[in-house]
Formats: sequence, structure tokens, C-alpha cells
Amino acid sequence: MGVSDERVLRRLRLHWGVEPILIGDVKDYDEGERETLNQLIRSGLVAKGDLVLLTHGVIDTYNDYSIRILRV
Repeated sequence: MGVSDERVLRRLRLHWGVEPILIGDVKDYDEGERETLNQLIRSGLVAKGDLVLLTHGVIDTYNDYSIRILRV
């Protein structure tokens, strides 16, 4: 899971099975998704053929949330 806030990263580390990665500021969801996948691959946490579940949430007037399952 790529996060841009270090406080959120520390909290997520407390959850079993969650591997948060600090990705810094990104301009949109697509850039965040790419950066997260790139860092997961570079770190060796995922490999080609693995399934990855990505969650995304934005608290705004619409409370936009999404879940995507991707094969690397």
C-alpha cells in the first residue's frame, strides 16, 4: 500500500498483512498506483504474476474509495 503521509504509514504497520510503502506526494491516483507498484517490485515484495490488492481513499465531498486487484 502506497501512502503519502508518514503518520498513516506508521498506523498501517500495526495491521497484520498490511505492507505500507511511503511514496511521497503524487498528483493523481494513476501516478500513485504506478509508483506503488514500482516500489513493491523494486523491494522484492511482489514479482511478475503476483496478485496485488490496492486500496485508495480520498476524503472529500464525495468520500471516494476504490479497491483494485491487479496482476503484476
